[in-house]
Parts: sequence; structure tokens; C-alpha cells
Amino acid sequence: MKKNYYYILFDSYTQVLELNRDLRSAGIKAVISPAPRAASICCGTSLRVEESEITKVRTFLEENQSAYQSIYRFEQDFDNKRDIYC
Repeated sequence: MKKNYYYILFDSYTQVLELNRDLRSAGIKAVISPAPRAASICCGTSLRVEESEITKVRTFLEENQSAYQSIYRFEQDFDNKRDIYC
């Protein structure tokens, strides 16, 4: 079964860590993961967000003027044995 995931792309790994920390503090779930190859215009690391959380994330990004490059929607099969991230 394919699911939509959203990947927040960044210019630097430091931006990934800062936003991950800020989202966790706000109670929003995001996972640090490699950026999809189709979206490899960034530093190579991204935050993966489930479709159910993307509205909260977009609101947070706008309200806090958080640093990020873009948001990329990607449909994929999730493999629990392979797709394990921080």
C-alpha cells in the first residue's frame, strides 16, 4: 500500500536539527531521514512528515518563519525493515 509522505528539504544539516527540535517541542511528529533522490537538490537530509501532520507543519513553518528550502510530496511503499530513521 502506498502512502503519501512529505519531505521538508533544507540547505544545511543544522537547519534539519533545529527544525526537528522545534517541531518536537510543539508536539508535532517528524522524522529525520535521507532526502528522496528525486528531490536531491538539498543537503541530502530531510524531515519526513506523515500526511496527517502536514497541515500542522505548514502552519508552524509560517508562524515561526522557520528556515527550510521546500516541501516535497512523495508517494511510496513503506518497508518497516528498511525504512528506519532517527
